[in-house]
Parts: sequence; structure tokens; C-alpha cells
Amino acid sequence: MDTKQLYELISAYVDGELNEVDSASLLKHAKQDERLSKAIESEKKFKKLLKSRLHRVSAPAELKSRINTLLASEKQKMSAVSKVSESADQSTYPVDRPSGNRNRFLFSFAALFLIGLFLMLAQQFTTSGPVSDVLTVEDLTYVHYANHSGQLLPTELAAANTTDAQIKLKELYGCNITVPELQGARFAGVIYADFYEGFHTPMLKYEVADGDNIYMFAFESHLLEENPSLIAYDKAENAIVKHDDVYIKTVNSHDVVSWKWGEVWYTAVSAHRGDVLAAMLPH
Repeated sequence: MDTKQLYELISAYVDGELNEVDSASLLKHAKQDERLSKAIESEKKFKKLLKSRLHRVSAPAELKSRINTLLASEKQKMSAVSKVSESADQSTYPVDRPSGNRNRFLFSFAALFLIGLFLMLAQQFTTSGPVSDVLTVEDLTYVHYANHSGQLLPTELAAANTTDAQIKLKELYGCNITVPELQGARFAGVIYADFYEGFHTPMLKYEVADGDNIYMFAFESHLLEENPSLIAYDKAENAIVKHDDVYIKTVNSHDVVSWKWGEVWYTAVSAHRGDVLAAMLPH
């Protein structure tokens, strides 16, 4: 089993869905590979973070009552149609069989049942608290950093400098973003990353002289609004008013820094304190 296959097993292992043979193989390799071991621990922390921040609540009693009433009504109609159908089968006289009506009632019943089930599931995953209780882009930025132990990932888009990176991002992906120069850090390339549930956005990489690496994600504002699967910022929107404003959120002892330039949001994380990272931004 190659390294890529092993990493693909991590999520299933943490969820308890991996069989004994593959679990044993994964753990055996993890004892010999520190990065694999750290990736498993990071996945566990991510699952724990999700569980602590996404809460289930019961569907409202009014919704349950409405669904139950609709289902009961459809059951009565189905029962009446079945009786008519049985009578027709037993009759010696030719009659029009109501199979078409019965099928329509069956379809309606199934459709109502599925709609009701969907609504109840949707209610179950409705957050029970304010925006600060849900998973945010700051949380997800930290998860990407933790999953790779802050290591510098292979460059997907080679660029000589930040200006070259901006041009290539525009040409290849239609991204209208500014790639910033950070004081005391070297720009190290771009990855067009799968940030969350199929939503792709640039991840900008930087190296600092002391060996620390910076992960920075850039989001065009209209894409945040157009993608409901991407959970919005926490308190950053209220905290960031002027061009030089930043918002710092601590996630698992790491400071994640958010800011906005024009119509582009940025969020970045490193091993540094948030105020140190913020001071590296051009002003």
C-alpha cells in the first residue's frame, strides 16, 4: 500500500469505518512515519472540532405535526384506493381499474415522506447558537495547516514572484486577487486548493527565515456569497472596517488572522502570534 493510499484511509479510520486489516496496516505505518502519525492526530482534532461546533437540534413541534397530518391524509387516500381496487378485482362486472390513480397516490405519499424527512434532517443540523458557534473559514484554515503539520506543500503553480502569481491566477483560474508581499517572508508559490466541500480558492505559501511557514487563503467576496457550502467568517465582518483592520481568532492555540482588501478576503495562519503575522502585512 503506497503513501497516498494510506493517507486516504485516515478519515475512515477516525470515523471507525475502516476494517481491521486496513486499520492495523495504517497504524503499523504510522509508528514508522511521524508525518502520517501527525496526520491521524490532526484528523481526530478536526472531527472533535466539528462535533463541538456543529450542534443538532430537534425539529420544531409544528413542523412535525404538519408532516404527520399530511402523511395521515395520504394514508387514508391510499387505503380508500386499495379498497376500490380490491372490490374491482372481486367483481364479475368489467370496471375501469384505478391503477393509475393508485400509482399517483403512492407517488404522492412517497414524495411527501421524502420531503418531510429532508425537512426534519435540515432542522436537525440547524445551528442552535449564534454565528460564533459554527465552523468558520478561520477554523478551516487552521485545519488545513494542522493536517499538514505546517509543512510547505509542493507548489502547484510556479511563479517567480507575487506579480507573476497574480497574472497566472487570473489567466488560469479567473481569480482577481492581490498576492501580497509579506515583510520578513519569502513568497513560495500557489496551490489552487480544495478548501471546503469542492470549493476551490488560492492558497498562497510563504517561508519565514526561522523555518516557519505561512498558509494564506484568498477569497473573492462574491464567491463567498455564491457558495452556501462555504461557511462565512466569524466576527471578522464586524471587526474589519478600514483597509488596515485585522481580526485575530485563536484556534487550538494557533492565531488565525483575517483581513480584507477591496473585494477580497484573506485568512492566514502560522506558528507566529497573530499580531506578529499581522505586522508582516503591507500597510
